[in-house]
Amino acid sequence: MRPINHTLRLTIALSVVFVVMIVAGGIAAISAADVPSTIESIPGYEKGGPDYGPQSLPEGDATRFRGYIRMGSLDDPGKGIAGVTVHCYGRNEGESRPGHLIQTRVSDGSGFFNLYILPDPRWIYDYYLLVVDTPSGLVPTGAWSESGVVLDGTHIEWHDPGGPHDFIHLNNIYFDEPPTSAELTILHTNDFHGNLETDYKGRGGSAFMATVISEVRDEVGANNVILADAGDVYLGA
Repeated sequence: MRPINHTLRLTIALSVVFVVMIVAGGIAAISAADVPSTIESIPGYEKGGPDYGPQSLPEGDATRFRGYIRMGSLDDPGKGIAGVTVHCYGRNEGESRPGHLIQTRVSDGSGFFNLYILPDPRWIYDYYLLVVDTPSGLVPTGAWSESGVVLDGTHIEWHDPGGPHDFIHLNNIYFDEPPTSAELTILHTNDFHGNLETDYKGRGGSAFMATVISEVRDEVGANNVILADAGDVYLGA
């Protein structure tokens, strides 16, 4: 039997060691990649900046603030609006709004957005605020929230929203083109002649007039009413 060359034996041994190191290194790299070291390293999660990628959630529990940006209004919803920026802020009791920026998203082609807060002490606050940027050329027309407080057409707030068992909070925000015309109601009085009380037939008087004015303002909106008087409030011919 022919003896094995010592040089060949050494080369084979070194090759085996090298292959083992590569395999072990690959396994270690895969294992490390499967366990994110920080929140920022999780794909799809970006603190303080827009995230144009998929809006899927990472594995595990998360508090979700999601919904749709739509044209129209609460009573007459329309199609979704893509490309609308939505922010989520967090703050503790005693801090002023909006608080600390946690995450920013952009609505997809259907108008859907999905912000989520992972159960990490750095992102746990007493209050969470959803802020929607108004798209160019549109105006806010309303907002609806399943569990939050609607502050106005572009702001929704939660106090201690809970999780993980109560961690999905649905919302709809509406925009539309600004109106090209407006309705205006004009109320006109004259020759009141100081008649603060009703007459002998129970007609008129300041209380009656104030009630009618208030009812009209409530019906059409105080900003859409002009109240004018032609004079002779106390005296006149």
